[in-house]
Amino acid sequence: MGTSEGFYFIGVAIFYGILKFQQEFYVEETLASINDLSEDTRREMDDIYIALTEMAKNKSESLKRNPIGFVKNKEK
Repeated sequence: MGTSEGFYFIGVAIFYGILKFQQEFYVEETLASINDLSEDTRREMDDIYIALTEMAKNKSESLKRNPIGFVKNKEK
């Protein structure tokens, strides 16, 4: 193996090392973005759940129904 071939292989090795470092950086960055998105989604789902709970509570308080099978005589 000549000197130029040695430099070629060293250059290729450095290139692949840099490429691998960039890929690991992007993977970590992507995982962080997914985690942030997951937390934002969780907060939004919590807000939706709270809103639906409040709506259901208000509806049950405002809606007074007769029990099933109960017949009420109409008063004249």
